[in-house]
Order: sequence, then C-alpha cells, then structure tokens
Amino acid sequence: MVFLGIGLMVQAMTKNKNIVAKADLEKPLILWNRTQKRAEEHIGHSIVAATVEEATTKADIIWSCLQEQEAVTETFEEILEMDIRGKMFLETRVKCPS
Repeated sequence: MVFLGIGLMVQAMTKNKNIVAKADLEKPLILWNRTQKRAEEHIGHSIVAATVEEATTKADIIWSCLQEQEAVTETFEEILEMDIRGKMFLETRVKCPS
C-alpha cells in the first residue's frame, strides 16, 4: 500500500503507533510526498518512493490524501498514463474544490 501525500491526516494514520507499528504488513508501507523530506521523517516498516510512478508501480492499493486540487490533478494525470489495471484507489482529499 502507498500513501500519496503526507499531511496531518496521513501522519496520524501512519506514524509510529498506528499502521506502521501495529499492522501486520507483509511488505513495507510506501510513502510519497511532493516534499520528500516529509515522507522520510516516518519510521518503522516503511519506504519512501522518490516519484509517483515508483510509488504507484510498487503498490496494489494507492491511498491519496493531497491538499490542493492542483496537486490532485497533477498527480492523477501522471498516474493515468501508467498501467493501473488491478489497482485500488482511495482518494481522501482534505479540501474539496469550491
């Protein structure tokens, strides 16, 4: 599974005592953020993907939580150019377009 966007909501779900620490993950959790340093601040059973393509290619479940509509659009335009058959997407944007 990959998380695209490491804002407050995803940090609460993944950092230290939650998914990374408590889930019985067979594979490391994949993290990607436009600012890579934010993804690198996580610890535990996780890896940081350098690009959206790398993150999406390595995961079967792609959970995005990007703040701005522009970020959502740019990210999914890139994803839709890849072979995404068989992948499940969850989009939990923080702010909806006006």
